[in-house]
Amino acid sequence: MDIPLNIHVKLTDVIPTAHREKIIGGGWRNREPERLMLEFTWGGTLDRIPKLKIVFTEVDAGWVPFFTEQVDNRYHRLNTAGKFGLTMPPSAYFEHHFYYAFITDAYGIRNRDAIGIDRMMWSDDFPHLGGDWSYTQRTLAQHFAAVPKDERDLMLAGNVTRLYRLPDLT
Repeated sequence: MDIPLNIHVKLTDVIPTAHREKIIGGGWRNREPERLMLEFTWGGTLDRIPKLKIVFTEVDAGWVPFFTEQVDNRYHRLNTAGKFGLTMPPSAYFEHHFYYAFITDAYGIRNRDAIGIDRMMWSDDFPHLGGDWSYTQRTLAQHFAAVPKDERDLMLAGNVTRLYRLPDLT
């Protein structure tokens, strides 16, 4: 499989029914991306399909370094005699196979080196509440103010252009 697989994580199924109307605009974040990363990794999918690239859409990225650290920690402590059956630590799978699309994630942008600048992609979700419209330009200016131009260009367009093999329009 030489094309990216996009997964738009659905948030509403994990919100208790009694509280759904209280959660405005996707303020609830769940563990769906993390669960899927573990399933793809431990289930052997990424070893069977080594070219598979998976894009998690609208999940932000600031959580990635902590999650990766915790999973690797458990892998190294508990993988006695190779019982997990992985060919490399989880972080290596994560770095090779997963990409993260974010809308507003100042924390993730500040921690881009730990996430992987080449795996972060800005997105918007116009016209619904999950998007940042009509504040997009202001948000981008604030979030990317201290980011070098080459890194900003990667996160705003370059990574998408490369991953989806689109023509470079810059």
